[in-house]
Amino acid sequence: MKASEIRRQAREALRGKWGKSVCITLAYLVIVFIILFITELFESGSVIKTIVQIIQIFINVPLSLGFAYSMIKIKRNEEVRTFDFLKIGFKNFGRAWKLDLRIFLKLIVPIIILIIGLVFIYVALYGAALVVYELSDVELDWNLLSNIFYIGIAIYLLGLILSIIFGLLYSLAFMVAYDNPYMAASVAVNKSAELMRGNRWKFFALILSFLGWAILGILSLGIGLLWLIPYIQVAGVCFYDELLKINKNNKKEKQN
Repeated sequence: MKASEIRRQAREALRGKWGKSVCITLAYLVIVFIILFITELFESGSVIKTIVQIIQIFINVPLSLGFAYSMIKIKRNEEVRTFDFLKIGFKNFGRAWKLDLRIFLKLIVPIIILIIGLVFIYVALYGAALVVYELSDVELDWNLLSNIFYIGIAIYLLGLILSIIFGLLYSLAFMVAYDNPYMAASVAVNKSAELMRGNRWKFFALILSFLGWAILGILSLGIGLLWLIPYIQVAGVCFYDELLKINKNNKKEKQN
């Protein structure tokens, strides 16, 4: 599966539906922005802000599922309206959280490594700030702080690489869940990993192939991203559908 062929399929699937896909993306981003804006209205560190932030997380998870499902419907030529992602997301509220939690647990080791890296970096920067502003009674060694900082960077990069490597395995979980509404979340996540084994770097290459478009989208003050986001989403569905076809053909060949 070449990235260029998957992108061609995505453009074909979006033909005549670019307007609808852009409207869905815009509606989704506006709602996410409004939720974030409301969160920022409250004083940092306050109990109310903490509660609002928790509510924000609870809302964003089903919204992301609803948006992903809407893009699948776009690709499959199924009826979907601009704000259907809201209904779809909250209708599948529990399922969205089960899928996300399963993926989180699968990625717990890389996440812990990322956190450890950030702690090292924070300690080094905090120590450096104490030295610069002469706030510490204890003499701190610059070489030691530098070593801690570079170790933190190395650990963080390791966690980031592992997150990408393992995260790619579960990138099709929402699509598997869409096609199998009664499948347990754990099974859907494992099915995604099964499909992606031996194919994750092809998917990674597909995502990287949009890098130039992403830069242009940012340079257009983000307006171009309204077209790029559904383009990437639908390309992901095309990739998933191609994997299903390949697996189906392989099973037929084995049976014969």
